[in-house]
Formats: sequence, structure tokens, C-alpha cells
Amino acid sequence: MSSTEFATRSGTSAWRLLLVTSAWVGVFTGAYAYTLDRYAKDLVHAAPPGQCLLPPTKVPKDVSVALWHSCLTIFLQPSISDIEQLPAEYNTVRESGEYRLFMSAELLIGYVHLGLLVSIMYRKITKHAA
Repeated sequence: MSSTEFATRSGTSAWRLLLVTSAWVGVFTGAYAYTLDRYAKDLVHAAPPGQCLLPPTKVPKDVSVALWHSCLTIFLQPSISDIEQLPAEYNTVRESGEYRLFMSAELLIGYVHLGLLVSIMYRKITKHAA
């Protein structure tokens, strides 16, 4: 059973859709954290000796950056995340194929879930109006 079938079966509730959306955010948080971890090493090692493009204290925060980016992307606002706003720090991440693939997939899922939310709200409004 796909996530859209689970979210839209009879007795559809906005809570079930929120649960499915949260699950997708968790999946893509892991994907973005993997990508950030993979390319954060490149940022640290690409710097000239004695300089680091990414401070060492910021490297463990990959999961929080990935979670925030995933939350913004699922709600169709990826352009305001740190990954998109800080060009020097995350340039290699943004240029990677994995990042583009993950973000495209999450945007597609976000559009589907937004459409499902609109249909759920429309059904609830028309049900109460009748």
C-alpha cells in the first residue's frame, strides 16, 4: 500500500495525512543528513591549510540542518533553508546529484500531499455545509 493510499482511504483524516507527511520528512531528513555528511568532509578538506570553510562545531549539526531543510521542502519552501541561503558553505552539497534527486522527489511528494490536504479540507467543508 502506498503512502497516498494509506492517507486517503475511507475515513480520511488530516491527522493521518500529517502522520504520513511526518514519516516522509523523517525519510528525507536521513537522506539529506547522509548527503551533508558526505559533502561536509569535502568542505573541511577542500579548504587551504589552517582554514576551514565549515567550522568543526557545525559538522555534527548536519541532522538539524537536514531536518529543517526537509520540513521546509515538504511544505514547498526550500529556498529559505540554510542549504540554499549559505552559498559558500553548502555549494558542493547543492551541486551534488544526490541532493538534487532527493529535493526533487520531496518536492513532488510535497505537491501531492498539499493536493491531498486541499481535498480533505474541501470534503470536510462541504460535508458540514450540507
